Formats: sequence, C-alpha cells, structure tokens
Amino acid sequence: MFDALTPMPRLALLRTTVTGDRPGVLAFGEVRDRATVFFDGERVGTLQRDHHERALALPRARGELLVLVEDQGRVDYGPRIGEAKGIIGGATLHGAPLTGWDVLPIDLDKVPSLRPTAGTTVDGPAAGPVLLRADVDFDAPADLFLDTGEWGKGLAWFNGFPLGRYWRRGPQRTLYVPRPVVRAGANELVVLELDTMLDPAARFVPRPLLGHTEA
Repeated sequence: MFDALTPMPRLALLRTTVTGDRPGVLAFGEVRDRATVFFDGERVGTLQRDHHERALALPRARGELLVLVEDQGRVDYGPRIGEAKGIIGGATLHGAPLTGWDVLPIDLDKVPSLRPTAGTTVDGPAAGPVLLRADVDFDAPADLFLDTGEWGKGLAWFNGFPLGRYWRRGPQRTLYVPRPVVRAGANELVVLELDTMLDPAARFVPRPLLGHTEA
C-alpha cells in the first residue's frame, strides 16, 4: 500500500465506515509493520508484525474505523529487500472484504511546523497519537542526550531537526541532540507520541544510555 503512494510515507492514516449488522473480527492480510486501530475515536488495539498479529475484534457493528499504519524500517539484506510496506492483502470483516478506504499519508517533515488552533497543557500521562511541544532554555549550545525512558513510542524533533525514533522496549533510551542545532536561550522540542507517554517531561542526561551492548 505505501509503495503505491508518492512520495512513499512512513506513516499513514486509513479511514472507512463500517455498516455491519453485528460486531465482528477485523482481519488484515498482513501488517507491515505496526497498525493501531480506532473505532469511533476509541482505541481498540495495536497489531504488530513481529508478534505475527493481524486480527482483532471490533466492539460495535457500525461506526468510523481508523487505522494508523507505521513503516518501522527496511532491511538491506536477504529475501526481504524491497518488500512492500503498509497493509498487505487488504482487510476483511466477518470474512468479507472491507472496502471504501480513504488513505491520508502523513508527511513527517511537516509535523514539527504543525500548530494547533488551541493548545492544551499536559501535566500527566498522555495517550497517543498526540503531538506535544515544549520550550527548553539553555545558557549555551552543547551536545545533549534526550532521555525518553518514560515515553512510549514515537518521533522527536529539536528546533525542527529530526532526532529519530524512540521506543520504550529499548534497548536505546536516549536520543542524541547535536550541538549545532542547539541555541542559546529558547529552543523547541516537538514529539509525536504514537503509544502512551507516562511522563510528558523533557529530560536531558550527561551521557548516552544505549542499554545492553555487546562486549
């Protein structure tokens, strides 16, 4: 699915309307690589390729179905080189094809510049997907290490510069912020949290936390 879109996204939102006569099982041919399912705005569950998951139960017979699909990267060796990403093989409900999908590719390069019409201060755990923004001040530019240990899964930008992805499962816990993108005074950190952020706070530590590394 992703490969049919230009430019090819790493994240996309799929939407359709379910008009069944009873709750049933939503199934995909294959998920590559992660799909979070929402029904009428409520999170139903997440399917992950590495867990060999491709089906879950919908709570009601009718409503709006949203699926947030993430491409988590590609391998550069073996038979999986050049494989397609996204939802492979379509979707079914009660075993019947589920059609009428709208696909919204998400341009990650534009995410840091998104500005909500009305922002809300977050002072506790945050359920994703959610876009978070924080202002951080420094006396002078320096290399930094952003601690993501209390965050869930997502992406981060510092002054518009992409720091990379983070994931609570590790092993890496910090993201490197290079000195040239750090300004004296005010700086902006933007985070797209896709899962659940336990503590929405920006913390910087003096050294990288990479988890277990081989000797």
